Amino acid sequence: MTVKAKKQKKKFTGRSVSSYEMEYSLNKYFSPRKGIKSFGYKKGYIKLKKLKHGKRYYVRIRTVTYVGGEFFYSPWSEVKSVVVK
Repeated sequence: MTVKAKKQKKKFTGRSVSSYEMEYSLNKYFSPRKGIKSFGYKKGYIKLKKLKHGKRYYVRIRTVTYVGGEFFYSPWSEVKSVVVK
């Protein structure tokens, strides 16, 4: 499964977005979550491997900005569901 992120036009915390975090789970409330993956802003997508066929996965994304030695996170996006073929 490939997850793409829309490029963020607005700057977050006065700086441009440095990366994305993607969280996925088999439960729409993300409890327990299957994992969190990070991928770069320039790449804009991530491929997930070793997912179970026929299962429904729930996915959400947020932006990450690194400013002055600290990480700042945007709120999570709305949850999307995908059935793996």
